[in-house]
Amino acid sequence: MTKEPDITHATNSPNVRSDDSAGIPPTAGTSPQKQKLAWAMVASSFVLYASLFLIPFLSWGARPKLVLFGVLFLASEVTFWAGGWILGKEVFQRYKAYFNPLSWWKRPQKHEGETDGQHKGDG
Repeated sequence: MTKEPDITHATNSPNVRSDDSAGIPPTAGTSPQKQKLAWAMVASSFVLYASLFLIPFLSWGARPKLVLFGVLFLASEVTFWAGGWILGKEVFQRYKAYFNPLSWWKRPQKHEGETDGQHKGDG
C-alpha cells in the first residue's frame, strides 16, 4: 500500500511562491491571473496619476482640462484601490508603507527578541 503524499507542504501550488525573497505573503484564494491584473491596475493608477501633470501643457480650454483632470484623477484612485482590494490587505498595506514618504527615513522597528548584533555579555 502506498502512502498518500503530504500536500500541506507542497510548493507547486499556484498560491504559494517558492521564491519568497521579498517576504510578501501570498494572497490566499487569489488566482495568479487576478494577481497580475491587480498589479497591472496598481501600476496603471500611477501612470494615470502622472499624466495629470501633462494636462496644463494641452492647448485646450480651461473647462475640458478640468474635466480631463477630474476623470484621470478619479480613474487613478479607483484603479489603485480596486487593485489593492484584489491583492488583499496584507500585501497592499506592506507596499503602501513603501510609498509613504513619512516612513522613508524611519529606522525599521526591531521585533521582539531581536538585538542590534550585541549580546548581553559583550561590552
